[in-house]
Amino acid sequence: MAQLLKAANPLMILRNHLIKLTVAVATFAGLVTDAWSVTEQAGRTPSGAFYAIEVPDGWQPGDGLVLVNHGFDLQPPVGTPSLGPDVLKQRMLEQGYALAASSFSDRGWALFSTDTDYAELMTQFQASFGEPGQIIATGGSLGGIVALQQAAQLQGNQVNGVYALCPPAAGSRVWDQAFDLRLIYDAVCADVSAGRLPSGGDGLPYALDESDIEDWEAWIDGGRAYTAINRCTGIDLPDFLVSNGMERRLNQILGVSGVTREFFIINMAYATFGLSDLLRSEQKLNGRPALDNRFVDYGDAQINQDIRRVQADRLAALDLKLNYSPRGDLRGAKVLSTHTSGDGLVVPGHQQVLRSLLPPEQLTSAYVNEDVPSHCGYSDAELVAGWDELRLWLDGGPQPTVGSLNATCLGLNGSGVQGECRYDASVVAEPIEQTLRPRLLPSFPLQGRSTGLWFEPASSGQGYVVEALPDGRAVVAWFSFPALGEDADQAWFFGTGEIVDEAIVIDDMQRPDGARFGNSFRPEDVQFTSWGRQTFVFTQCGVGETGWSAVEPFASGRQELTQLTYLGGSSCASSQTVIDGLANWSGAWFDAARSGEGAFVHIQDDGRVFMLWFTYRPEGGQAWIYGEGVVDAAGITFNDLLRPVGTHFGADFDASQVRFERWGQGRIEFGECDQLTVSYAADDAAWGSGELQWGRLTRPQDVSDCAAR
Repeated sequence: MAQLLKAANPLMILRNHLIKLTVAVATFAGLVTDAWSVTEQAGRTPSGAFYAIEVPDGWQPGDGLVLVNHGFDLQPPVGTPSLGPDVLKQRMLEQGYALAASSFSDRGWALFSTDTDYAELMTQFQASFGEPGQIIATGGSLGGIVALQQAAQLQGNQVNGVYALCPPAAGSRVWDQAFDLRLIYDAVCADVSAGRLPSGGDGLPYALDESDIEDWEAWIDGGRAYTAINRCTGIDLPDFLVSNGMERRLNQILGVSGVTREFFIINMAYATFGLSDLLRSEQKLNGRPALDNRFVDYGDAQINQDIRRVQADRLAALDLKLNYSPRGDLRGAKVLSTHTSGDGLVVPGHQQVLRSLLPPEQLTSAYVNEDVPSHCGYSDAELVAGWDELRLWLDGGPQPTVGSLNATCLGLNGSGVQGECRYDASVVAEPIEQTLRPRLLPSFPLQGRSTGLWFEPASSGQGYVVEALPDGRAVVAWFSFPALGEDADQAWFFGTGEIVDEAIVIDDMQRPDGARFGNSFRPEDVQFTSWGRQTFVFTQCGVGETGWSAVEPFASGRQELTQLTYLGGSSCASSQTVIDGLANWSGAWFDAARSGEGAFVHIQDDGRVFMLWFTYRPEGGQAWIYGEGVVDAAGITFNDLLRPVGTHFGADFDASQVRFERWGQGRIEFGECDQLTVSYAADDAAWGSGELQWGRLTRPQDVSDCAAR
């Protein structure tokens, strides 16, 4: 590779590696000619992605399908996508598999849109050819991480197997490397005449403005970025033109970043153009700083002193993680993942990340031991051997090993598929921390201590009920006010989402409405309307932030949050959740005959109880009732139930206008296991009085079931 970089036009190298990183073997000669006919289909899906499908003659619904995913591409999607290397494509078709590929609807780090892209691709395939049986996702480089994403997220279909070639298995964390490299370069080359890379505005000087990204080919062909890099480092100058200063600066950048000399230009292209597209694109981060290096130790005193320190927007960082970093949730798909040992772009340490995520019986991870470093530089025989071994495993055969991969590869050499066979169990990859330095950001993994009431101090009078559930989910209810102009005086929204480390992700917050209070309530009147998407990030115990993107007129926004109450004896002063005795009655409750309304009851160890009752007004419209009660051995008494009104949602919220109107009083009686009897008497005759039978709807994390009390 070193000789190749010196001998070839560096601008062409930069362009080739930047534009197309599919399965990056230079060419794949098709060794099998079509001996059968195929049905070909191409077109565009609703999101704008181009697609290609090939189905071999005789394919029937229930037969196998391979989803083929391409690599990183900074060009906007144009034209029919490739169905992968010829040698693999022909092998798959010969074995009776249909193939389908999407160009993706976005360029660059396309994982913000690929879930939609391949869902639309599946819809197109099913409409044209029927429901497939076994599904295998495959791809190289970025295509490898997309294949893993498909196994985790493809809705309505189970991906049975993944063939991932040199995937960035650490997911979106690869951008920490590009981010660090750009900032390291800026620090080292700051005072070099004409050695600075172009900068951008809007608080992101390390990211090109979008107009410059669009003109990225001109930046390369015109020599501006390439010339700047050479002025600072001399990376591609003849030896007699390389000064001691250039060599010193290059060695410092390489030593701190972990990037190798052979792959320096390619990595700088990603750090310049790919990073800028990620941060600037409206389809991705839309100008939000999602990368953080405040606490990174670069192992070099000068760099630690001179480098720009950037604080991330934690909600943007969460979006980047979600789009996409594997979390081991591949729904049982069998994974064969391989790497070339000298890869300096997607380093071999990514395999170690994958090994830490998946159990050994679900993953075979292997390296090919290469003499000349490459990114995904597999031989034809190595590629086909991996495919054949995975297919055998999926059909009930033994799980592949490094030894069996190499044996199959050697066998292929004798049957017409040529190429080196270098699968080697002795290869040990450098730790991923060599290029992906730890961020050490403050965070607080969501747990039982996070369950309680949360609010933004600046908008007191509204807030959230948060419950961490024991199955990796959380339920959130937002008690708030209507948008300006709505014929209502209160509003509430709720949703159940996934806990992702220190965050909650709710893709579909709901707004129930349409029913009436009391004896006029009918479950069939409740209409559940999708309200929007909401995420929460908890940076430390009792401190968090939320952001939402909702339907009009609620639009989007964000709030800083502080925890107001805890369950039982839990608090940030204690190192664990402490729930015992009557606090185990905490949770969400509802009357099974009145689905569509309910309440959260949270009990502290000091005898205080907080209840949020979500219901409807007698004349229709959402209502929520708040009360602080006192618990005794038999139940809970609420002498003053309140219904706050008087202001509106979002920018129209005015805390000074909130009126805490007394609604009435109530009593909860403890019954049999997970049964409560609720009696209430409103001050206003229109609300009346009555009795409800509540059963448990949620059991928060660390709340004991009846048998354990």
